[in-house]
Amino acid sequence: QAVDRSHIFIPIKMPSCTLAYPDRFFTAEEWYKTLSAGEQAKTDETKLILHALLQQVNHGPMKTSVPWFGDPVENAKLTTWKNLGNLDKFEAMRLFVRTLEEEHADWWDRYEAAKAPPAPASEATPSAPVTEALPVIPPEGFKGLTTVDRVDHWSAPFITGKRPRSRYQHSALMQGNKLMLIGGNANGRYLNDVQVLDLETLSWSKAEVKANDPSTSKATLDPCAGHSLVPWGANILIVGGRCKKEDTNAGSLPIKELNPTSLTLSEFNTTGPAPAARGGHGSCVCGDQLIIFGGEANKRLVLNDL
Repeated sequence: QAVDRSHIFIPIKMPSCTLAYPDRFFTAEEWYKTLSAGEQAKTDETKLILHALLQQVNHGPMKTSVPWFGDPVENAKLTTWKNLGNLDKFEAMRLFVRTLEEEHADWWDRYEAAKAPPAPASEATPSAPVTEALPVIPPEGFKGLTTVDRVDHWSAPFITGKRPRSRYQHSALMQGNKLMLIGGNANGRYLNDVQVLDLETLSWSKAEVKANDPSTSKATLDPCAGHSLVPWGANILIVGGRCKKEDTNAGSLPIKELNPTSLTLSEFNTTGPAPAARGGHGSCVCGDQLIIFGGEANKRLVLNDL
């Protein structure tokens, strides 16, 4: 006999901490400092990284030289901190929280449990019976987001395929019924992948992008973060972004053109004096003009040009 699964709600585990930065960092730091040295991290290397990131946030870059003598543990702490260089304070906050979450995925639940007052004995309620977890099976008749008919309510849709790596400073754009996600920053590592979420089937896939003209080396997608995606006719413009190549960050604003149908990439040729390379800017198309505002240029220079 067929089983009607249309009424089944399948819970999906999501990150429980909803605090925005910098409050998320300050809360994570407070909880981290309650741990004993043995609980803080699985390896000494991770402990050194967490300590260095806290120093970077609270004291800025380490400017003095590391002495060749003295306690080796303290020297290791200073060396790890110094290796962070001029890492931005806000970036150090994010890296600290992400590293902590890799070590303690339940840190927020434990933080809240420690803060919650104990319930009076008279108000104690029996614990809920343990129920067997339902198998992750999409409901019959499932057709992507068109089956989500509840309003004023957050729902966790059933998504298949290999999910992209978690990241920030990425950019995403709708193309028909597909959401295209490009690049971003994953714990300090810049990405250049193109991920596609089909909103009809709710399935992730990775797109393999190739150069429109294989004879040119310029039509490649460098790992970047803080870029923007802009629709340009049937294609997508990938505008700016920060990358690891210092010559790119110090040059003029790079623009690539991606054909989402053939998944080919080409250099977007322009004339006239090009704006400085940047990331974290805003961009849009107005008529037949591409408008770019602000952002952050090389050496943390904040821009306000249009």
